[in-house]
Amino acid sequence: MSEEGKEDKAIECLLNAVNECQETIRGYDTKAEILGILMTLVVGFLNFNLVSDYKCDKFVMGFIAAATVFAVTTLAFMLGVLFPSKNPIEEIILGEYAPRNTYFLTKPNKAKFNFQDIHYRLLETDWQKELLLELMKLSSIRDRKHKWFNAAVIAASVTFGTIATLALRIGYLCTIK
Repeated sequence: MSEEGKEDKAIECLLNAVNECQETIRGYDTKAEILGILMTLVVGFLNFNLVSDYKCDKFVMGFIAAATVFAVTTLAFMLGVLFPSKNPIEEIILGEYAPRNTYFLTKPNKAKFNFQDIHYRLLETDWQKELLLELMKLSSIRDRKHKWFNAAVIAASVTFGTIATLALRIGYLCTIK
């Protein structure tokens, strides 16, 4: 295979990897949003239906407080998935490479895009390096979202377990009345 053929194949593989990484990131965002909706429904059910008649029981009130804390913790982790705060470029050692920022265009604050500048940068871009950099940044974002999502799922599981225990307690209270 010629050098040009190898370069074309490398660019094709990098583009596929970038697309796959973007799809995974969108998947984590969607799952986090669904988890947020479920937590909202569960907390609403907890506060408005399940415990209205048992607020005087200290055990019930303790579990309501615990479930609320775990639900808020879940929502905080979910926000970590949806709004990653760290700039992924900070985690990459660039060496001598100076990014051209031509794959994902970034407009300077309150400035306009300069067509001529962008066109020149496109012509001068080493696409293998530029795509590799974008893949590394996206991979960093994907990995961070994965960690936040796992934490959110664990917190949601604890929340649901707490609510299940609460439901059992209320069921017990109903049998002794």
